[in-house]
Amino acid sequence: MKKVDKSSSAGTTDESSTNADVSSVCQPIAKPRVSSSLFSGQTVFVKTISYGGGSEDEGLKETKIASVGNKWFTIVDNWHGRFSKETLLHDGKGYSPRYRIYLDKKEYEEEVELNNLSSKIRTAIGQYGNIKLPLEKLRQIWNIMQS
Repeated sequence: MKKVDKSSSAGTTDESSTNADVSSVCQPIAKPRVSSSLFSGQTVFVKTISYGGGSEDEGLKETKIASVGNKWFTIVDNWHGRFSKETLLHDGKGYSPRYRIYLDKKEYEEEVELNNLSSKIRTAIGQYGNIKLPLEKLRQIWNIMQS
């Protein structure tokens, strides 16, 4: 095995430029938005996600959070399993999630209204796909179309 002489200046770089390069490359990665407002005993609402398989819309069910961990939380009705703190979706264990958590009813009602307005506008103008606009803009468009 060949020994390398560390005192030699051949092949070395200036230490200050190395530190600058490392600091620009090793920036901390932003953590995903985790709902830090979750706590045990908090009232939440569970909605069954329908994938068009003939399952009926059961609406929202009110429940409480049983426990909160670093990544997951569970609800009192344990048959639902665990939910992601980041997405508020049920852990499907490799399959599509069956349930979604809403922190309040208003959030759910706004999502329903957004989907309904988007569907009406798409039907009226003959467009396919999703309209990616905020709810307030869709309300304005719908009001203009109605007048």
